[in-house]
Parts: sequence; C-alpha cells; structure tokens
Amino acid sequence: MSEPEGKLFNYFSGFSRLGDLVSTYGDIARRGDVGDQWAIGDGFKQAVPERISDPSYDKTRSDYVGVLPHVTIEQLPPLALNADGIEAASKWPTRLVHRKGFEAAYRGTRILIPRGVQIGKG
Repeated sequence: MSEPEGKLFNYFSGFSRLGDLVSTYGDIARRGDVGDQWAIGDGFKQAVPERISDPSYDKTRSDYVGVLPHVTIEQLPPLALNADGIEAASKWPTRLVHRKGFEAAYRGTRILIPRGVQIGKG
C-alpha cells in the first residue's frame, strides 16, 4: 500500500473493531434481552413444505417472516437500501418457519454484512 493509504490504515486501526462492539445473538438470547446493544445473528430457516404436517418436525410461526418485505442478497446494493421502494409482493409466502433466527434484528436500524464479522479481540 502507498504511504497515504498506510497512514489512513493506521488511523482507522486506532478505532474499535466492529467485532469488539457486537455480541452473538445466541449469547444475548441466553441472557434474555437484546436491548440497544449491537448483535450479530442468523436469519430464519425456512420450513420444508413437505414436512410441515409431520408432528415431529420442529416449526414455529414468526412475527416478522411473511409480514415484512423479503430482500434477497442479490437485491442488496453495495451501500444502502431504502425499504420504502420494496413491493408488498416481495414478502415471504408464509409465516411458518423451521427456525425463527434473530428476530430482534427485524426492528430498528440494521447493518448487513454479507461476509460476516469475527467476534472478540483479534
């Protein structure tokens, strides 16, 4: 990297890392409250339609899936997405899911990082 890039890199290195500011959803769920802290977690896992009628198959109804617009990774622009332009037809077809995932992430402001964040000091 060039000298100006190195200086910029060193400047940014002095800030907290994103991984130091977030907790995993699993850790937060065990404590019982997400609150206003930053959290990282997985989304929902869709239910397998062929198995929904099987009483031994775990399934639950989501408060958000099938209600809020569903955005695929391919629809995300590189920097930002305003949900006002998403059509109602883009909602997930059902509220029944195999795993709800980190539902608290469906409220408030979110930052989506498709490649992930490492948790803890690094």
